[in-house]
Amino acid sequence: MVFTCVLLLACAFSGCIGSDDDDSADNTTDKYDPVTTVNVQKRGIVLAANEVIQIILPENAAGGYLWIVSDIDGLIVEESVSASENGSRTKVFNVTAERAGYYIFEALYIHNSRDFPTYTFTQGLDYASPIADPPEEPGLIMDFAGIPTPKAGSIIEVRARGNPSTGYTLDVQMTHKSHLQLLDVQFIRDEGGNETDGSDGTYVWYLTSDVPGTYMFDVFMSTGAEDPTALFYIDLTFT
Repeated sequence: MVFTCVLLLACAFSGCIGSDDDDSADNTTDKYDPVTTVNVQKRGIVLAANEVIQIILPENAAGGYLWIVSDIDGLIVEESVSASENGSRTKVFNVTAERAGYYIFEALYIHNSRDFPTYTFTQGLDYASPIADPPEEPGLIMDFAGIPTPKAGSIIEVRARGNPSTGYTLDVQMTHKSHLQLLDVQFIRDEGGNETDGSDGTYVWYLTSDVPGTYMFDVFMSTGAEDPTALFYIDLTFT
């Protein structure tokens, strides 16, 4: 019953997770039926206030839905729209900060016939002091597909590239996550790769929570014999 309700809510967006035309779909995805997929790219440990964090959310503008960003003191948000050939659309937010600090980005998903949001999306962002020459490319990208804030009991799939060929692996620690549950982790090797040569590929984590709330999911990169060389965290919200 919960999954049926989630599918109905997904109609507010431009597409559904795990459809036949989704190149990223695989047998593991079908096994867990995630309603949300988050593709993450991150460099380094911390990002400077003038480095870009990019948040990508699905938007069904043809159905009358739009993302409206809340005005957060200290955050600078630039918006753009990206449309694909199949007619789907995403809203892209490039976010920087005026100064170092922790901020909560908030966006409301509102239909043009209503005064209240269908979804409220929040994401904690942590910035260090500005640097002299920030890179033009985003330092962190969080690309959401499906329902950004699914119902409790639904499954969220988080994906990130991994490079075991360099000796580094991606790991998570779940001991302090209380109600956030890690159902499974998979490593999908690039085509033609095999386990013996340490081929690169994509890490996939399947997570859920039976209790509504927002939970931090953090991932770090290391060789196991040294401090992490890269780190990212994302907030996952269940309603």
